[in-house]
Amino acid sequence: MEGPQGKFVYVVDEKSTAQARPVTAGEWTGERWIITSGLQGGERVITDGVMKIGPGAPVKVAEKKPEAQPAQKPQAKK
Repeated sequence: MEGPQGKFVYVVDEKSTAQARPVTAGEWTGERWIITSGLQGGERVITDGVMKIGPGAPVKVAEKKPEAQPAQKPQAKK
């Protein structure tokens, strides 16, 4: 997201609340931005429903969704 202070993401803190974190975004790859600074390994970034939350909002962490697999081409019959 981008606000008056620049680009940011929401992370889930130890109290299960949303906290805005300023980040530096690099290149766009596929359907995602590469974040080059502002996050630490293991932090949980909120990726769904961000338009409905604000700093300090309580959040419920959902189970990780399996990533979509590319469609397989049908095999030709011999």
